[in-house]
Amino acid sequence: MAEPSAARELFPAIHEDARRGQIGDVRTYPGKWDELIQAGPLGGRYMLLCREDLRPSGYAVYRLEREERYSSHASVVVEHLISCTDASYRRLWAHLANLDLTDCVLARGRPEHEALQWMLSDRRQMIVTDVHDHLWLRLVDVADALSLRRYGTAGTLRLRVRDSFCPWNSGCWLLAAGWWTR
Repeated sequence: MAEPSAARELFPAIHEDARRGQIGDVRTYPGKWDELIQAGPLGGRYMLLCREDLRPSGYAVYRLEREERYSSHASVVVEHLISCTDASYRRLWAHLANLDLTDCVLARGRPEHEALQWMLSDRRQMIVTDVHDHLWLRLVDVADALSLRRYGTAGTLRLRVRDSFCPWNSGCWLLAAGWWTR
């Protein structure tokens, strides 16, 4: 378990390290850390895992929700879970799923391709209740967008772009096996 001050110091670097391996993940704005790592309204609990070399490799921010104050039944609500390694990912979820006196784990805003389903002995234990877009992007430089990414297959694709907001993007683009030309 990590104190809020340690979490505030370490979690941003773990997130930055993990997001680089996650397609479509973006930097977290600084104010988000203040919201996420606070001892107040969330009633959060913070867990920090370390690699064998003692470098931080993942964290979970979660809270327990009970219908009644002294009920023996609670739900684990995962506010944020990030991992840099498969091992820490498995350990975080195992910890959350095995907390005493809890019935279920609720996690909102998780990636659509969540690996958790493949870790369960019965995949039917995981129920996806909602899928929605979380990240909307607007390309402001088509040339950089096409040239700075990797492509998994060879081939060509011709794109016609009409962009009145960023007119420099307008035109016909040829993407060929990972390189672009106009």
